[in-house]
Amino acid sequence: MYAEIPERGFAPATGKVLVLDYPAGPSLRIDSGISQRQQITTAFDSLLAKVIVHARTRNEAALNIERAMRELVLLGCETNTSFLARVLADQQFLSGQVHTGYLGENPQLTAGDSASDLSTFLAAAALLTRPVTGSACRQSSASSRPAGR
Repeated sequence: MYAEIPERGFAPATGKVLVLDYPAGPSLRIDSGISQRQQITTAFDSLLAKVIVHARTRNEAALNIERAMRELVLLGCETNTSFLARVLADQQFLSGQVHTGYLGENPQLTAGDSASDLSTFLAAAALLTRPVTGSACRQSSASSRPAGR
């Protein structure tokens, strides 16, 4: 997961991490170096977290990571999680028919998802207009979470 905006040519994104909630599940590991209230700047590499899964097949692994991308919540800084979820669910990707021109031939993958963007905006607006208590936000450790939720 990167702090970048695929819809704008993968431009770097900045912001303050307001809410951070990583998904959990069997054979899922998240390695991250960010935390809630942290400022994301362009002073460092834009890599925020690595999402690692283990599965019997490539398709199973791709679908597990796609689910994790859709369940991951990071408010306050734009990321490429929606883009990654679209790629991981794409039939051409799942069949292994990708090449260096894959993204150029599939501009819909980088176009964005306005419904998802609106949901994220509304969630952020709701959080910013009321106090958030510690119990309202969960944050995983910087390395990995145990399986199961």
